[in-house]
Amino acid sequence: MLWFSSLILTSSAYLPIVLWHGTNDNAADLEPVVKRLKAALPGVYIHNLMIGENNNADERNSILMDPHKQLAYACHNLTHDPLLSRGFHALGFSQGGLFIRTLLQSCPNLT
Repeated sequence: MLWFSSLILTSSAYLPIVLWHGTNDNAADLEPVVKRLKAALPGVYIHNLMIGENNNADERNSILMDPHKQLAYACHNLTHDPLLSRGFHALGFSQGGLFIRTLLQSCPNLT
């Protein structure tokens, strides 16, 4: 559980958070994490990465899609999200952690 001081912060005080799930999972599997983060950081913007058009495609792509294509998809997705233009925190789970690190090192337009 996350604990914070009694200082009241506006939602603009929080940097957005990007989440990336692991292999054989999908974005919906991180919804409990999203709920906890939003409870601890009211108003925070969370971008829960989905590689594909729905959760089934996302899970399938986590196994079968070439990792370079997943990274290119995520790079395009994140660089076109205006709410991330001033920076963000990134949190990856399992393979998502490796991909987040690679993404931050290789995507030229991410801040």
